[in-house]
Amino acid sequence: MLDPVGVKLAALYPLPNQAGTVDGRNNHFWPDVARSDYYAHMSRLDHAFSESHRVLLRLHYAFFQNDKNDSFGTRTNSLLINQIKRGIALDDVIVLSPTLVLNLRYGLNNADFLEKRASRGIDLTTLGFSPALVALVDKNLATIPRVSLGAYSVLSQWQDGDGGNTAVTNSFQAGFTMLYGRHNSRFGADFRIYRTFGNRAPATVSPDLSYSTNYTRGPLDNSPAATVGQELASMLMGVPGGSMEYAASYAMQDKFFALYFQDDVRLTSRLTLNLGVRYETEWPLTERFNRLVADFDAAAANPIEAQARANYARSPIPEIAPADFRVRAD
Repeated sequence: MLDPVGVKLAALYPLPNQAGTVDGRNNHFWPDVARSDYYAHMSRLDHAFSESHRVLLRLHYAFFQNDKNDSFGTRTNSLLINQIKRGIALDDVIVLSPTLVLNLRYGLNNADFLEKRASRGIDLTTLGFSPALVALVDKNLATIPRVSLGAYSVLSQWQDGDGGNTAVTNSFQAGFTMLYGRHNSRFGADFRIYRTFGNRAPATVSPDLSYSTNYTRGPLDNSPAATVGQELASMLMGVPGGSMEYAASYAMQDKFFALYFQDDVRLTSRLTLNLGVRYETEWPLTERFNRLVADFDAAAANPIEAQARANYARSPIPEIAPADFRVRAD
C-alpha cells in the first residue's frame, strides 16, 4: 500500500538526532544559520563643458542575497532571496543668461526582488511523479514540492513564491530659475512613469501538497485525530490534497505629471514673501498589455457556448429548457 511518491518525500525528512518529546516530536535539531551577501557600487562623473554648462552623471548598483531556511542541513528547504538595485541619474545645468538658469534632470531606478528554492532544477521523476505531470513543468525551474504535513515541519516552504517582482521608475524634470528685481522665480515640469512587473508561480514549478488525517483516523471516520503521525500515514499511502496552477504575470503602469511655479519676493531686507502654485495629475493604473481583469462580464460571448448548448440539449434537466440554456460571460 506504500505510494512511491510518498515514500520518496518521507525520505527527504532527516532522521532524529535528539530524544524529542514523548509523542515523537521535536526530535531533530539543526542550527539554521542564514548567510547574507551584500555589496554596493556607486560612481559619479562631473564635467564642465564651459562656465555656463555643467553635467553630472551618477550610477549605482547594489546586490543582496539571503540564503536561509536550511533547517534540515540538506539544502532541501533552503531558500535564496535576492534584491538587485540599479540606477542612473543625469543632471544638466545650463546658464542661459545672467538671470535665467535651466536645470534638466533624468533618473532611472530599477529594483528586482527575486526568490527561488535551492532545489530548483530537480528532476521530479526522481521523486516518483508521473511523466505526464513532469511534462507540465519547466524542468529548469522545477523544485521539490511544498509539503504540508500537519504537526511535521513544512517541506520546501517558500516566502513570497518562486519568481520575482520588478519595479522601474523613469523620471524627467525640467526647471527654470529666473532672477529679476526683487523676484527669485522657479517654474518647470515633472513627469514620471512607474512600472511594476510580477511573475511568481510557486505552484507552477511543482505541486503544492498537503496531507490530512481524513483517511487515516480511526476506527471511525469521526474519530479524533492523533497528535502526530496520521498525516505521515496519508502521505505514505498516497492520499494527498493539493494543487498546481498556471499563474499569470502582470505588467502594471502608472504615469504622473506636474507643473509648478514659485516666486520669492523680497519685500524688505528682513521680509520675503513666498508665493507658489502646483498642478498635478496622475493617470489610472493600467496593465500595459491589456491583461487586467477587474470584473466579470456577464454579457460577453463565450467561445464554448455553441458546443455546450448542443451537449446540454442531448441530456437536459427539467429545471432548464434547452432553449434557455446559456453559457455567457468571460
